[in-house]
Amino acid sequence: MRSDYWEKFAAGPNLAKDVRWHVTIDKKNVIRMNRVVHKALGSPVAVALFFNKRHSMIGIVKADKDLKEAFPVVEHNGSFVVHARPLCKHYGIEIVGTQKFATPNFDEEGILRLDLSTTTRTTIRKRRTIAAT
Repeated sequence: MRSDYWEKFAAGPNLAKDVRWHVTIDKKNVIRMNRVVHKALGSPVAVALFFNKRHSMIGIVKADKDLKEAFPVVEHNGSFVVHARPLCKHYGIEIVGTQKFATPNFDEEGILRLDLSTTTRTTIRKRRTIAAT
């Protein structure tokens, strides 16, 4: 095989829905996570949010729903939603469109880390149709 002719696609296939981690944040500062991530967090009904300015990261941990700083987690259309507007407004986090976190993961303290510097835009565009002539 001629290596100067072909470029190998190294990313591989998409993971199955039941194991894939999927977390997004949109322009309204709504964080959405799939069932896999929600379960990894301990299936919380509320979470506490953190922010690391230096690394531009949002942190999420399970929290007691009765704490004043607890954000409710609401199931909506198969996703689990956290309205993070107060956090984003306080820290001046501005989101354009809907952004998918590339590598959501847990740190050694069990905090779900969402790195704002490695997001990709996921807004769906309308398909263009070509009129027959």
